[in-house]
Amino acid sequence: MEEAADRAELQPSPTAETAERNVFSPNIIISKNNFEEPRHKGKNIVMVDAVNHALHEEMKFNPKMLVYGEDIAGSKGGVFTATKGLTAAFGEERAFNSQLAEASIVGTAIGLAIRGFKPVVEIQFGDYIWPSFMQFKDELVKLRYRSDGVFSCPVVVRVAVGGIHSRRIIP
Repeated sequence: MEEAADRAELQPSPTAETAERNVFSPNIIISKNNFEEPRHKGKNIVMVDAVNHALHEEMKFNPKMLVYGEDIAGSKGGVFTATKGLTAAFGEERAFNSQLAEASIVGTAIGLAIRGFKPVVEIQFGDYIWPSFMQFKDELVKLRYRSDGVFSCPVVVRVAVGGIHSRRIIP
């Protein structure tokens, strides 16, 4: 470790010309030129059903996609049903419950993404996301820059925020 630290210390500091290199991915998946927003042709559905349909479609298309999080597996599909049917359709190897540890959920997603998987993880409620913020700010968002473009980290983190819980108070 000491040798590696000494070698790292001897490396030149970045220059102003390279400061923004590898901040963003050079890979453009869909060109902004001549892009047309897809027109909706089906019946209207609620947002959670649209998320569920998108997850099913993408998991069919991409065998490296994994979906996991707090209570997402099984027939119910999480507290909001966004992952309903994924375990039955794709197996427990690709759609499964995680431990109740938000930093570990995001941290394992980072590791899987570096290894070529496409993790889509769920933090059950917005209030629960705070323990994972170190993973976001120090690892996930800086990996491409810190590795000078050698690594990328395509992770999707889903979290319900606002407008979920409501109650009517009758005087």
